[in-house]
Amino acid sequence: MGFSKNGLMVGSSAVVGWVNPNGTGTGLQYFLEEQDPNQVVPNQGELKLVENKTMLIRQGNLMYLAFQLNTPQPLVEVLYAVGPNGKLPSDANGLKLTQHQDRVSTTLNYDTGNA
Repeated sequence: MGFSKNGLMVGSSAVVGWVNPNGTGTGLQYFLEEQDPNQVVPNQGELKLVENKTMLIRQGNLMYLAFQLNTPQPLVEVLYAVGPNGKLPSDANGLKLTQHQDRVSTTLNYDTGNA
């Protein structure tokens, strides 16, 4: 899930979560500098995440990613993307992300909850 100034992925910051093969969840912030995976930088970004408030829970085939931001109001252009099955970031590959299989960009109204 990312937050963008213009509705595009490039230049946005995102929180990315995945479930490791051992069943534990991981959630990290990424800065989406460019489309090339080498320019999607882990542990970088403009989101002010509250420390120890990011968690990922898996229940069956569902995955829930929760995080807390320290901001008066996040950007209204919200990005959602789903990565390919079986291609998880790891320390061995520098936590690089692979191209997503599906994505959407929407504008979220925080007053009404409408997108």
